[in-house]
This record gives sequence, C-alpha cells and structure tokens, in this order.
Amino acid sequence: MTMPNHRIQQRTAILTDSAAGLPPALLTRHSIHVAPMTIRVGDDETIDVPGTNYAGIYDAVRRNPEVPVALS
Repeated sequence: MTMPNHRIQQRTAILTDSAAGLPPALLTRHSIHVAPMTIRVGDDETIDVPGTNYAGIYDAVRRNPEVPVALS
C-alpha cells in the first residue's frame, strides 16, 4: 500500500502568558498569542489581558497589604 504524496504543512505559534508583560505592538508585530492569567486580590479577580490597567490592583494592595494576592 502506498501513502498519498501530500505535502505536510507545519505551523508554529508563539504563545506566552500575560505575566510576560509584552507591549501590545510587539505582540501584534510578531503574531504572539497571549494566554491570560487571573489576578486575585482578596475576593476581587481581574483577567490579565494586553492593555490591562493595573492601577486599581496596585491601589488595592497598597490599601490592604495583608490581603492575599495570587496569579493563576
């Protein structure tokens, strides 16, 4: 039995998580995909995507440094 002579095209993708903090322009220019992480400050959750404004997260941590902070 002979196998058909199909040309196999391989594709490669670049993936990083959002903790890398790469600028949106760089992500676009190089077609880099981002897996968003969830940032938890106490009971509040923020989905970290390119362009996320972290000011509210930083303020929440400054106001109550005892609150647990987690990434997942």
